[in-house]
Amino acid sequence: MVQAVAARLYKARIWEEDEVHSEKWFDPETGGVAFIADLMVTEGSLIRQWSEEKQQFAYRATDILPVSQLAV
Repeated sequence: MVQAVAARLYKARIWEEDEVHSEKWFDPETGGVAFIADLMVTEGSLIRQWSEEKQQFAYRATDILPVSQLAV
């Protein structure tokens, strides 16, 4: 499970080498939403990708359920 979570965080560029990019979590206006969105990336219900068009990260829903939700 830890490997799956780590892979999602690395792919989303939230976690790079030994650093977590959490600056937006502490914004007084949008920090709560940013934190929840990154938690949803961690659990596998959202995907975070860089948008060249908007020059920022964009979030979208995943097409499949994470493995952790398929376990009995």
